[in-house]
Amino acid sequence: MSDDTVDYWESARDDGLEIHVVDRMYLNEMKQAYRNSDRLVAQSSFDSSNQFQQQLRGLVDLRHKVMHPAQTLVRNRQDVERLAGRVDRIEQAIQRV
Repeated sequence: MSDDTVDYWESARDDGLEIHVVDRMYLNEMKQAYRNSDRLVAQSSFDSSNQFQQQLRGLVDLRHKVMHPAQTLVRNRQDVERLAGRVDRIEQAIQRV
């Protein structure tokens, strides 16, 4: 986890707020935490953390493009096909977790 995430969580806790640390985690941090947890990977239908990583390839990039739309997300048919593939992989990964 990033120092920002931990600092925010500790500050909230010190102020008497009971929030879960995941409420402040960045998507990339969640993905990394899952990938690095043998227990979580074993409880999923993924054979390995590498398979999980492969399945979610492009998720953080897609999130960035959607949340910070300074550039066009879809410019041509190839972009539509690539986006559809990413969404399919994300849906499959969610079902397997």
